[in-house]
Amino acid sequence: MTKRTTTGRRTTRTRTPSTEVEGAIIEAAERLLAAEGPAALTVRRIATEAAVSPMGVYNHFGGKDGVVDELFVRAFDELRRTFADVGGADPIADLVEAGDRYRRFALERPSRYMLMFDRAVPDFEPSPAAVERAFASFAELIRLVQRGIDVCVFADDAATEMAQ
Repeated sequence: MTKRTTTGRRTTRTRTPSTEVEGAIIEAAERLLAAEGPAALTVRRIATEAAVSPMGVYNHFGGKDGVVDELFVRAFDELRRTFADVGGADPIADLVEAGDRYRRFALERPSRYMLMFDRAVPDFEPSPAAVERAFASFAELIRLVQRGIDVCVFADDAATEMAQ
């Protein structure tokens, strides 16, 4: 879009790139979640915090559920990264380390933890893709249990059930 300035010069307005708008919306939602909890996650509050119109939230995420879905995915991705480098020589020590990291994650990010495990946002159902990403973080724990089974530290052969 071209526009004339008061001096008669032509300027071209540029739109904010879509990824920047999406990032601003997610960052705003994360701030609201951390500061005020899941009840603060409304389209209007997120839009105001992100300095975008409410329609921007709908255009980029389809509404509140799309934003919450992205927060859900990001939280599980962070949890997965928390476990990803655990894997020393002792499978039991590794599980203890993973448990410590899990607990630390929950204590340092209580709003995210509630979003992930406590159904903190009424009527929110994660998308199939979000559930798949959540399972990827659980797969890290299964990997640690399976290592213990493989070296005969654990007698059971059902790593998923043991990880549960």
